Amino acid sequence: MLVPMASDGCRIEDTSMKDTRRELATWSPAWLAKSVAALIGLAIVFGGCAKRWEPDLDPNIMACKSYGFYEGSPEFDQCMKYVAGRRDRRAP
Repeated sequence: MLVPMASDGCRIEDTSMKDTRRELATWSPAWLAKSVAALIGLAIVFGGCAKRWEPDLDPNIMACKSYGFYEGSPEFDQCMKYVAGRRDRRAP
């Protein structure tokens, strides 16, 4: 293996891979297993928080609910009219 030389004649070595290998070798398998299990657990927990899209759900209702309005309130009805009007104006 050729090692590049600096202009002053000193050897230049790339120690980044050596340091990485040394650092990985010091991690215990038990610690790695716990870390992987924790990451999988977090993915499952936060994946369950996401609301799935239902194809039969009206996008206007979802828009108004995302604004914080509740179905049956006068504000929700106004929001539904507003959102429907905006969608009609955007439609080609």
